[in-house]
Amino acid sequence: MPPKGTMGIVGCYGLSDQILHLIEEDEHIRTLFLVANEEGKQFARKAKERSSHVEPVMVDQNAIRAKGKEGFSVLLWLNSEGLHDGRDIDRHHREILSRIAGHVDSVLFCYGLCRSPEQRLIELKDEASVPMTFLTDLDGEIVDDCFAAVIGGKRDYLEHIMGHKHTLLATSGYAESWRRKRERADLTSLVEEVEGLRYMFETLGYHKLLKLDDYINDGGRFDEDVRAFSQLFDLELEVKQCHSRVFEHSYALAKESMQDESNGDSSSTTAPRSMARPSCMVLKGATSEEAAMADRRAASLNRSCLPDSGALSRTLP
Repeated sequence: MPPKGTMGIVGCYGLSDQILHLIEEDEHIRTLFLVANEEGKQFARKAKERSSHVEPVMVDQNAIRAKGKEGFSVLLWLNSEGLHDGRDIDRHHREILSRIAGHVDSVLFCYGLCRSPEQRLIELKDEASVPMTFLTDLDGEIVDDCFAAVIGGKRDYLEHIMGHKHTLLATSGYAESWRRKRERADLTSLVEEVEGLRYMFETLGYHKLLKLDDYINDGGRFDEDVRAFSQLFDLELEVKQCHSRVFEHSYALAKESMQDESNGDSSSTTAPRSMARPSCMVLKGATSEEAAMADRRAASLNRSCLPDSGALSRTLP
């Protein structure tokens, strides 16, 4: 039975592709409320450019109104990718939670640890007046960052890093961020930044760029962006196919927490280890919500639900 009420999603714009996919795949959503900050407007343009069926209702961040049709709704608040670099990220997230708390029944926090101690996220969860779920892998661990989320979780991320030294990773969000920065910069600033990065990569020994391909339906834009980056910095470009279920898993947990809340159980649903699921695309033991979303995603890509071998699948010419 689908939940009733509104789920909040607070996320980094660098994961906008993955968030858009979650929303597109959830047939239960009656209304998507989208905070009309710069990142929200970019998200709306992206959905329109991709001919998505998602038609958000824009809301003012200073006057949240998230009363939708009867049924299930989502309130999405996106932040800039650069928020990780500031020391006030915790304060910013607390402010957002205080603004949306009276309008949502649970919150999916689309962030990993992102260089913060896990204790800070636990404190943030404890302060929230509604259940909160973080990006959590199938072992019940909060992922380290967006790379870990796309690769499949903490353990897979560590194994990958140990096996691929001197390799830069690229998600669709990072590739898009670089493209937008390149388009906005003046020539002098761009040349200085490129030369600085080139020197840093050479000094640290980076010689490969690995595209983390989680099958974003963007008309080939991700491919174009990573090719341009690799050519600019003389990096060998390789591709890793990623079948991560971190996003679907965490999203399903957040929806489950709404039902728990309505039944009087307000305990945390940040995926304790007892709730861990098996490997990434093996659907046995998954919730019906997760299995349905994974099945639809595999069908849309004409791929069967097989576990990712973790091997590099191909090298782009």
